[in-house]
Amino acid sequence: MQHLVLTQFGSPDTAVELADSPQPSPAAGQVRVRIEAAAINPSDLLLIEGKYLIRPKLPATVGAEGVGVVEEAGPDVDRTIVGMRVILLSTYEYGTWSQHVVVAERDVVAVPDADPQQLAMLTINPATAHLLLEQADLTVGDWVGQTAANSAVGRLVVALAKRRGLKTLNVVRREDAAADIRDAGGDVVLVSGPDLAADITRALDGDELSLVIDPLGGDLSAPCSTP
Repeated sequence: MQHLVLTQFGSPDTAVELADSPQPSPAAGQVRVRIEAAAINPSDLLLIEGKYLIRPKLPATVGAEGVGVVEEAGPDVDRTIVGMRVILLSTYEYGTWSQHVVVAERDVVAVPDADPQQLAMLTINPATAHLLLEQADLTVGDWVGQTAANSAVGRLVVALAKRRGLKTLNVVRREDAAADIRDAGGDVVLVSGPDLAADITRALDGDELSLVIDPLGGDLSAPCSTP
């Protein structure tokens, strides 16, 4: 089988090589998955560059997210799982940039038939957005504020908040990004600037933010935290 291998920390175009290896067989508690699609995340690129909090021993497999079909189950695994489409939990242990991966059965989750490219992106950003909204005791009508609202996680926060009946106040750096988030369902979208604190106060009209999600920090933190 073919798979990508990280041979050194550095630029992704030179640090990763295409390798051929024998097809792996699952041991007890494992399954072999034929990968259909694997995402490329910023965290993958940071790991390759040696800038991520995880630094694997080299050479190492790469790729955190992926979806595929279970082709073979280990001797003690229920064989009804064979043929199922599954996503791999993002443990950074397996390396999804590969044609086949052997993983622990506990680290796969069955998913319905859908676009594999969409399914391959389920385990990092959507889960992050969901868990962020779980950090506060929120009720219908509460306000959630966030910076970097046009990021992948930010867009998912908007979508998940709307499903829960929450309102979002979203801060971005550019007007074109603001238009995108308005189209995505953001209730209030503001472009950061010197009057951001006043803009937030005006938009909330006496309400308060029940939760602030701020991945940026710096100058934007204070206006969002104390409208």
